[in-house]
Amino acid sequence: MKTVIVTGAQGQDGSILIEKLASSGLEVIGVGRRRLDDHSLRDRKLMSLGPNFKYQICDLRDSSRVHELIATFRPGVVYNLAAMSSPAESWDNPGGTLQNDTLSVINLLDSIRFNSLGTKLVQACTAAIYQSSDQPISENSPIQMTNPYAAAKHTSLSICQQYRERYGVWVSNAIMFNHESQWRPDTFVTRKISKAVARIKMGQQSKLSLWTLDPVRDWGWASEFMDAFQLFGQLDTPRDLILATGVGASIRSFVEKAFSIVGLDSEEFLETSISPLKSSVDTSIGNPEEARSALGWKATILWPEIAERMVQYDLQQLP
Repeated sequence: MKTVIVTGAQGQDGSILIEKLASSGLEVIGVGRRRLDDHSLRDRKLMSLGPNFKYQICDLRDSSRVHELIATFRPGVVYNLAAMSSPAESWDNPGGTLQNDTLSVINLLDSIRFNSLGTKLVQACTAAIYQSSDQPISENSPIQMTNPYAAAKHTSLSICQQYRERYGVWVSNAIMFNHESQWRPDTFVTRKISKAVARIKMGQQSKLSLWTLDPVRDWGWASEFMDAFQLFGQLDTPRDLILATGVGASIRSFVEKAFSIVGLDSEEFLETSISPLKSSVDTSIGNPEEARSALGWKATILWPEIAERMVQYDLQQLP
């Protein structure tokens, strides 16, 4: 049985990817920083996956532990989804974000280089590294990082490319635009919106407060993006590719759609406040053509359906 490692096991992407891989018959080693908790819905889902899934506690900043992990399992692929991944929260801990999201990648690269050079590494990168553009963003678009999270991810992408060229480490970067699901934390705007809409509909909240409504984003469905993540691991030659839907919408449009799902007018419940931070990227829509060509992958679930799925889920979770 082939073995793969998925880091960030308890996050949105990691938990989704683990379920897909385990159901395909692979032995999946999930890696996280803390014990699985039966009070967490995501953790309980992982615990129910059966003998194909094993869990390992590992702080990826600990080089000796990472080397031990790779040397023990010698996986065919490592899917690295572990990161401090909130752009807004990265301003609260910029040093920690930079250290966590770069040192962990260096440790994985070195452990593969010295212990298991045949192992492939698929690294999660972010479209936040790119400059705002009215045109679809491609792999060669101008770089402009507007928060510590994006700076850390761009550094990691560059390090991956250097290890690939200097040491022959097989590493691909999946440069992902926004991808959502019911597992998104409340720090992400789509989940903040969907939860608020559900609570307002049920009379448990009176207003939805957001800092801005104008930025345009390319929102995809996380499960589809994890399908593409698997395809990266099947490539013969490593590639750095954008994952996106190619369709954008403003935060205002997402809000209006979310309220319309429950039959409410967003204008009656929406308020905006001035952000303490400088506005980040205004328009961010991806060009997924390279991924379509190289992976045979195309996103099919677009932002209106994503809003519908998230609002309906949050309605079901309310008491």
